[in-house]
Amino acid sequence: HPLGEYIYSDMKGYWGRADKMLEEPFTAREYVAFFPFGTTWLIAGIKYVFGRDNFTAVSIIYALFGASIVAMAYSIVDRVMGREVPWVAPATGLLLVVYYPLIAVGGYVLSELPFSLCLTLSLWLLIRLVEDGRGHHAWLLGLTLGVGTLIRSQMLLSVALVGAFWLAFRVVDRKRPERDPYAKLRWAHIGFIAVPLGLLLTMSA
Repeated sequence: HPLGEYIYSDMKGYWGRADKMLEEPFTAREYVAFFPFGTTWLIAGIKYVFGRDNFTAVSIIYALFGASIVAMAYSIVDRVMGREVPWVAPATGLLLVVYYPLIAVGGYVLSELPFSLCLTLSLWLLIRLVEDGRGHHAWLLGLTLGVGTLIRSQMLLSVALVGAFWLAFRVVDRKRPERDPYAKLRWAHIGFIAVPLGLLLTMSA
């Protein structure tokens, strides 16, 4: 559907706040404190680069977000299950290509799609970090978690749950290192994740 004909309710709020941000970028508005500003900044950035009412640019960028989610979901499933059950990753990709909720949400100026992109990318980076133990994956993971939190604060709940699971696993299975899937994950990596995440949270406070 034409994106410009569906700017109402929450979508109108994001669109209007983005316009206000471009018009008066240094003006404080108390009511905006009730809304995570990540999506507003995203829309404002698109408007700044491509024009105030360039709905085509917004549609293309949101479509790329949705396509990226499909690609990353395929990669995640392939890395986790590809050796044992090789057909699951292609099946996941095919399912998501025609998954109507993912297609539909890309047609609205909302926070759900960019948040889902950050969440999926964070999971992909976490798997890469656990598999390879490379520091740059930890830095990127912290950055992605931070950006996702600026879009929707629920991202912090995912951080807390995954962190609690990792700590519990280390306590329960620390006497059996041969079973440890997190053998390459070091405390230094936690620090690498925390730095960009903490900086972005501090900026948003």
